[in-house]
Amino acid sequence: DHFQVFEEMETSSEPREEAGGFLAEPRRDMGPAEAALRKLDEIEISKAFYSLHPGAVYRYRGSEYNVMNLDVNRRRALVKKRDAPLPYYTRAFDSTVVRIQTRERHAVSGEAKVFLGEMELESRVKSFKRFWKSQDVPQEAEVELNLPSWGYTSRGLWFEDPLGVARPERDLGDPQVETPGHGWGCGWAGAHAAMHALLQVFPLFVLADRQDLDAACVDEHGLPPMDRPRLMIFDAKDGA
Repeated sequence: DHFQVFEEMETSSEPREEAGGFLAEPRRDMGPAEAALRKLDEIEISKAFYSLHPGAVYRYRGSEYNVMNLDVNRRRALVKKRDAPLPYYTRAFDSTVVRIQTRERHAVSGEAKVFLGEMELESRVKSFKRFWKSQDVPQEAEVELNLPSWGYTSRGLWFEDPLGVARPERDLGDPQVETPGHGWGCGWAGAHAAMHALLQVFPLFVLADRQDLDAACVDEHGLPPMDRPRLMIFDAKDGA
């Protein structure tokens, strides 16, 4: 499924001569400017909401365009070319919900538990920010967006309590000392780092391209909430 991108171009009617030859007076009722559309691009739905949301700066072949309208039902976006470069760019922010549907196989290696199964993913672009190009810092707070979600089903694998680094901080020190008020702590940050490392080495062992893979770290505060932290690897898009 794709979105079509159209550029809005203004055209004005030229004065027309009445029938009767060169002696006839030209008509001066040119009327208002009319908008013509020119197709620029097609973007798949999993990427379209990141670059074509309302308020976005869309870049195409070195030029910048303002997104004037996004018609979700007709799968089309209307953009207008900027005469001069803008001093800012836009960056979209999303959220992804991962739901485990089936557990087909599992293996245990030391403290690591690895599962293979089917999972359902649902993503939504929820907001965006404008960033100054000169400083690469946001110029204002996040702008909330009201866009539909999209999703797909994938077979993937996940680690439960990956490598033992996702245990609460108190488990990393003296087991006899209780430290109330601590969550998954810096150990979970280590699991997040392991996720990025796995994405890079995964294609060395499995026939897959890095761009075909995605991953997520889901902890007890994730959506939906899970009973234990998990490091999950799955297809980056439907049909990958």
